[in-house]
Amino acid sequence: MFLLYILGALVLIIILLLFLPLRVNLKFLDDFYFDIKILGFKVYPLKEKKSDKPQKPKHEETLKKSLFEKLKEKRGFKGAIKELFWLFSAVLNPLKRFLRFIKFRKIKVSLSVAGADAAKTAIDYGIVCSIVYPVLSLFDSILNVKYKNIDIRSDFEGKESNFDFSLSIKISIIYILIFGYKIFKEYKNFCVRNDLQ
Repeated sequence: MFLLYILGALVLIIILLLFLPLRVNLKFLDDFYFDIKILGFKVYPLKEKKSDKPQKPKHEETLKKSLFEKLKEKRGFKGAIKELFWLFSAVLNPLKRFLRFIKFRKIKVSLSVAGADAAKTAIDYGIVCSIVYPVLSLFDSILNVKYKNIDIRSDFEGKESNFDFSLSIKISIIYILIFGYKIFKEYKNFCVRNDLQ
């Protein structure tokens, strides 16, 4: 009988843990970065322990290309933006009925389209807008969004186009488990389709 009480208490604790709220902060600055907090405490990534191993020289680290750089090489800037927003749509569409359980906060998109040729830059800007705004419209129509800052511009004086994205998500652990599989599956498909290793 005592064992049943212990098992019941463990099951109850696990159920309570599954419904604890998580805050996930996601950023895309040339590559994906994210951290996870539970009740205000960061649980991922944890601070790295100092290692006695010699650090790699900086020139070796710069040789490792970011996800965005690899995409730009294969697809060009417009193609890279298209692929990233395709991934975003691919994750959102099948999960519409679950998205009411997620609270999206502090959504920011900063995108500048630059180039030496003003006419080409203007055309590229139009193409990028035709890719980005439909996805943002979908995002706005089906999600619980509290704050949004969208800045998409053409930069006729700049030499290189830039793309930054960030958002904060509040969600229970149980839904993280449900969404995690789908997001992982779509991300793997995205990497395979774009030949990203």
